[in-house]
Amino acid sequence: MKKLTLVVIFTMTFAAMAFGQDATGGDPGYKNVPVNASLVPGASMSAGAVQGAQIAGILNITEKVETGFQIGLFNYSKENNGIPIGLVSYVKEDGLRVDVWADEAIFTNVGLRSGTRRFHNILFIGKQVTDPLSWTVGVGIGPHINLSKSVYLEPDLIYQTIANFSNLNDNSHITKIRVLGGWEISKAVSIFGGPTLNSFYSTSNDGSDYALLTIRESESGGKWKRTSIGFVFGAKFL
Repeated sequence: MKKLTLVVIFTMTFAAMAFGQDATGGDPGYKNVPVNASLVPGASMSAGAVQGAQIAGILNITEKVETGFQIGLFNYSKENNGIPIGLVSYVKEDGLRVDVWADEAIFTNVGLRSGTRRFHNILFIGKQVTDPLSWTVGVGIGPHINLSKSVYLEPDLIYQTIANFSNLNDNSHITKIRVLGGWEISKAVSIFGGPTLNSFYSTSNDGSDYALLTIRESESGGKWKRTSIGFVFGAKFL
């Protein structure tokens, strides 16, 4: 629950940064708008346009999100001018993209990027090059901020869990804040990179194999915590 709360706070903060005003400088209209919600596991479907929030335990479907949020494990819309949050948020007019990147822990990652051109969701899997039995899966969210026609900024929040098949009792997790800068080489390809602030937690190892520059580390009662600085470098396709 604490991790979910952090994700929501992070999302709201960057949503305010990226979408706090409309193109004319006015109020975007997120206040006092209706909520279409199904908070129990299930689906929320809207034949018209969503204004405010569409929330479901599993699946959201709508023609268009005019303003506000679409929150569920899976989201679908033909057009989305709001903020979709989920494992996969498919927006027909924006499509899906693929990210490939490496990080300081020598993980090679492949991610499915969904959402809009202004706010992305990413679901990814990765493998540590130096250890064939070490894998990771994770999710992330964040805004896309254009700095020029081809240069952009993408700060995002990533949560990943690490599984090492040589030790099935391994229970390791990393939460990352990434500050990525990118350059669109073409409409289909862009490259990105930047620093990351990492928070590691485990009940089975001290996390030194996953850290480049450690800021702080501690161990208490068989629980290891480590804060470190890392990096990301990769490419985005389509």
